[in-house]
Amino acid sequence: MDISHSQDAAPYGLADLLAPLTTQEFFNSIYEKKPIHIQGTAEKFAFAMSWDILNGILNQSSIWTPQSLQLVLDTDTVPPQQYTREGLALNGGTTLQIDFEKVRALVGRGASLVLNSIEGLTPGVKRIAELLGREPGGKVQTNLYCSWQAHQAFDVHFDTHDVFAMQVTGEKNWRIYQRHFQYPINHPAFKMLPVSYHHQHKGPLLMEFTMRPGDLVYIPRGYYHEAMAQSDSTVHLSFSVVKMIGVDVLTVLYEHGVMDDVFRAHLPDPTAREGKALDEHLMRIAGRLRELLREPKIRTQIESAITGFRYPVDRIKLPDDAGKK
Repeated sequence: MDISHSQDAAPYGLADLLAPLTTQEFFNSIYEKKPIHIQGTAEKFAFAMSWDILNGILNQSSIWTPQSLQLVLDTDTVPPQQYTREGLALNGGTTLQIDFEKVRALVGRGASLVLNSIEGLTPGVKRIAELLGREPGGKVQTNLYCSWQAHQAFDVHFDTHDVFAMQVTGEKNWRIYQRHFQYPINHPAFKMLPVSYHHQHKGPLLMEFTMRPGDLVYIPRGYYHEAMAQSDSTVHLSFSVVKMIGVDVLTVLYEHGVMDDVFRAHLPDPTAREGKALDEHLMRIAGRLRELLREPKIRTQIESAITGFRYPVDRIKLPDDAGKK
């Protein structure tokens, strides 16, 4: 689905990012249900990222590590040893540091540059991360992908988080396939599947389109997709959004279970009384879980956990904040 969009001002609210689709239309008909491609003007995301901004943060060389700066060449992740060197750490030991001479050589061969967790490095990117962290809400991570024509960074795959991808420069062809898993999560059961599995289960093609500067694509978790640069160079920002899920409630309940006799008692032998003792005990556990979830203090704890499971917007302003208690 393509939606034409014409806007000159930099987006400062979620409505600006999604226009001409309204936020109500997005959350009622699109969010968590299906992908959508929204076309925009070339300037739409220029406030957040450009070649000048990218080069500026790249040249803060001391902030980059093999975890935050990665290279991918034709779907294969380049081992860090191929683009790092050993250097002195602050504690007097040694650490791997990015060797930009080696990075340049690999990029010259077509390797895609991937910058992870850059949501706090520029005001524009931080602004978008804050918007998405507020609504739809959740933890937000921003990655940057810089690729070159005829070189594909990642093979077909699905993500375990919702994706808001925003094209900054260049053109990229995207293909989105069917959703194989409903609500996959960051767990080995979903993260460790081989590439052959993905190719076998990606299903029929649902959408194919070209992302141009100012375009946005939203992809709910679980939908298979892949992308290929169509221009000499291309840069896009990918904002992943992860919200609290039911499994996280079990984590909240764990500490309460530790202090509860029902959860600390031994499980009965399943062969005793034809397994009835075990059945009865499991029913007591289920009943206690219901009781715990109805306790106001636990409900408040879960609500606080949901509220805290968002992108932080705390700021400090000096010298105004100096000496304040």
